[in-house]
Amino acid sequence: MRRLAAACLLAALAATGCHLGPYAAVADRQAVGQSELNDQLTSLASNPDFVRTEGAKQIFCQGEGTYCSAFAASVLSNLIYLAELRQEAAHLGVRINSADRQLAAQQTVAALAANAQSPQQASSLVRTFQRLPASYRQVLVDVRALRTAVEAKLAGVDLSAAAIRRYYRSHLPSFSLTCVSQIQTDTAQAAQAVEAQLARGADFASLARSVSTDPGSAASGGALGCAGSAELAQTIPAFREALAPLAPGQWSQPLQLQGSWHIFKVTSRSPQPLSQVSDQVVQAILQPASNRLQAAFARFVASWHVTVNPQYGTWSTAGGQPEVVPPQAPPASLTGPLSVP
Repeated sequence: MRRLAAACLLAALAATGCHLGPYAAVADRQAVGQSELNDQLTSLASNPDFVRTEGAKQIFCQGEGTYCSAFAASVLSNLIYLAELRQEAAHLGVRINSADRQLAAQQTVAALAANAQSPQQASSLVRTFQRLPASYRQVLVDVRALRTAVEAKLAGVDLSAAAIRRYYRSHLPSFSLTCVSQIQTDTAQAAQAVEAQLARGADFASLARSVSTDPGSAASGGALGCAGSAELAQTIPAFREALAPLAPGQWSQPLQLQGSWHIFKVTSRSPQPLSQVSDQVVQAILQPASNRLQAAFARFVASWHVTVNPQYGTWSTAGGQPEVVPPQAPPASLTGPLSVP
């Protein structure tokens, strides 16, 4: 039935000159018009941050205004995802709201930062995303929000606002902000001497200022800053294990890390607001069902019937990665609106 509907829509577009104009792709019952694709390509190619991050040679193959086929195929793939997800969401009775979109934006930012090779690259990628043209940023956010909602519905996972609040409240220690100070020494003997002074009532911050060998934190009384549970999970195990049993105000035994000795103190630990960790809560809810989610979404993707205008390439699901594969040659590039042959 879905294949027949797609074929009928494709024939109707070709025969009647539908208001969408020449098609770039047909995703089951929904067409992606060339004008929609061209608008997105133009807005992205006009965005300095996007061009700088992606590299002009990945966007303009033969000079300004001539877009690389691979660039067009990538953008078209996202528009096809969005079309398919919108149709499935409507079929399942799933809706997304502003809170879902805000959560999806947070998840996108977190994913960009997690996949970066350095803090500098993470900052650059996040900044580029935040400065994308609003229309394309909305495409990416809606794809993520709809995918999360559709996956959850297909796998029978409750992601309602009430379910998210319940999980958060029953797992508050997993969503806390921990602030830490340290005293660093060069030898075990020096660290033991510091520990003895602390046991006799010495002030941690004063000792850090006077004896800590870490100039970065000594000046501020040993303060290292604060980190959420997700950030702490990315630190080295020995550091996490030293902090885990400590209540606010308590300090660890001397710990050797990277050639130096450290005594860590938890200065405070408090729950993070749900608004700041909602993406982590959703991931925690979904994690136990990850296999069901992946299987359900794979079956959904396998049901897609996508036709791509051959001038943009072909639709492929090779390797489990559904995407538009650009034409080999010709055309190597795309200039301006294209018409159906």
